[in-house]
Amino acid sequence: MQFLIFSLFIWAHAFDEYLSLDRDFNKIIDESLSNANKNIKLDKGIYHSFGTEISNTKTTIKGTDAKIILSEGSSIESLFNLRNSTINVVSMALDLLKEGLYYIKVDELSSAILDRCLISVPNLPLSPFFVDGGFIHLKNISLDTNMVKDVPSLINCSSKFGSASLTDSALCSLNVRSYHPLFGHSNIDLLILSNCEFSNITDSTPFERKVYSKENQKTIVEGNHFSSSINVLYGTVTMGMLSSKLNSFNNTYFKLTTAIYHETREHRSNAAYASDQFTDCVSKTHGGAIHMLSNNALNVSSCRFENCNASNGAGGAIFAGSDAFGELRIYSSSIKNCHATTYGGGVVINGSVTLSSNNISDCKAKIGGGGLAIYSTISECTLSSNVFSSDSATNNDGCGGGIFVFTLTTDMRVTSVTFSHCESNEKGGAMYFSSNHVSKPIRKLTFMSVVFTDNKAASSSTIGNDLHAEREWSSTFSSSEWTSCVSSSSSPRIYIEGLGSKDDFLAVQKMEAWVIAVIVVGVVLVLLVPIIIIICCCCCGCCIALRKPKASSTYMAAPAPVVGPTQVAVYAAPGYQMGQQPLYQPANTANPYTSYPQSSSAGQSASASYDPMFSSTKLPADVTVGENAK
Repeated sequence: MQFLIFSLFIWAHAFDEYLSLDRDFNKIIDESLSNANKNIKLDKGIYHSFGTEISNTKTTIKGTDAKIILSEGSSIESLFNLRNSTINVVSMALDLLKEGLYYIKVDELSSAILDRCLISVPNLPLSPFFVDGGFIHLKNISLDTNMVKDVPSLINCSSKFGSASLTDSALCSLNVRSYHPLFGHSNIDLLILSNCEFSNITDSTPFERKVYSKENQKTIVEGNHFSSSINVLYGTVTMGMLSSKLNSFNNTYFKLTTAIYHETREHRSNAAYASDQFTDCVSKTHGGAIHMLSNNALNVSSCRFENCNASNGAGGAIFAGSDAFGELRIYSSSIKNCHATTYGGGVVINGSVTLSSNNISDCKAKIGGGGLAIYSTISECTLSSNVFSSDSATNNDGCGGGIFVFTLTTDMRVTSVTFSHCESNEKGGAMYFSSNHVSKPIRKLTFMSVVFTDNKAASSSTIGNDLHAEREWSSTFSSSEWTSCVSSSSSPRIYIEGLGSKDDFLAVQKMEAWVIAVIVVGVVLVLLVPIIIIICCCCCGCCIALRKPKASSTYMAAPAPVVGPTQVAVYAAPGYQMGQQPLYQPANTANPYTSYPQSSSAGQSASASYDPMFSSTKLPADVTVGENAK
């Protein structure tokens, strides 16, 4: 028995050694393709290749514990060189041993899909995948970085452009080589990142682009998680478009710029973010979460920004503008506890701005605009249904705890906006209009249904706690419109230098008369209604009937009368039925149906219960009723 077990062990070891022997992958692939076998399955083992040309075919290669190594003597520059072909590589391990080689190279008519593959990242100056106009999709990929953690770009594109996607994969603990982004080292048409995790990714220089997009490109970023990484997503988009949705950016730091950086100069370069979360993002300059230099549109909807920081610049959460004049639209988003060292603890815009149904709270900027800083507006400036809460300008000369306005070159409309507990250490606890720039020509300001609640600025009779504007704005505010605006802040609430205190702009500083009347009537009704109900209950006949005691539901049958000279009989009214309660009873309540023990004389009365409805009943002479009854 022991000999048999030993023999089996030796046989299994020998078979395993056989499977691990090096195989000639080129021979296997050539035989399969010559026999029109397009589905190749590799057994466990190591397969050496000197490069494979695949043309005009569609091939699937599957392996279980199989590894293909591109050897140093390769005459072809890639493991798979596709020409007008499609290849699916499933459950394989790939490795490179020679400099200047690629795993896969696809031309403009080819595509490659790698699914559940383990890729050894080479310590080489070139990217392992080269897109020469085609498409490559990496799905559920693992990077083997046990030997090398300093990686080059994963995908490189030629001047013919190309497309690439990475889905359902995790890239962790990588240091990306200097001046090499993870994706799109040169030109790329379409880049898709979906359901991936990027964590603990660093770079060799402070000016590195890790996810880079350029030239006629569209980038789709959806359902990814970025954490504890530096410069993970930084793109210079010349004519590109970015769509970001359901991503999470957590504890990301950016040496040069921000979580996501865009620089667009041409049309069709809009960027859109939907339901993304940015937490603990930091930028060394502007825009802790998003930095966009664009003359096009940046759309943000249903996103959350929390604890983001522009550590040496403006726009703690979002910076949009600089020398370009684009459009910023933010809808139904939350910006909380974001900081900037200059302006715009929450948001900075230089261009057209539309903010609707947002909550900007607990944001701080040192110089001004704790919640929002508007450098300039081009075609639109609309704020509607927003809440600015507990935002502040923290420097000793900080102004505009909620909003800081530099220049308006278009009309400004503020509707149904609430400023609550916003503070500045100098002017304008909620809003401040700076003297650095003014409206040219004079623009129209409209404030409608704006609520100011307990906002504070420096204590002075010449400083507005809710709104303060420098003298250059006096003409603009002279023609401004204020409708149904309310303030509970201390006076002066609005102060325009050159015009003085303009608290009368707040047409209703207290509750309107009709509101007070409604409240008084309501209180009176609350007090009177119970009293009226009680009186009605006391006087209503139905209530009296309800209070009348009901006859007992338990009846005892009266015994037959006993007549004698010394006894008094108990009589029943006409129609008396057995089982009914007697109409009157003797005074002997202990046993009302027993006869009196003493004889009754004339005029002696007996106690009885009498009902007026039986008043026609003739009683015996020796029985009385009413007050004389005993």
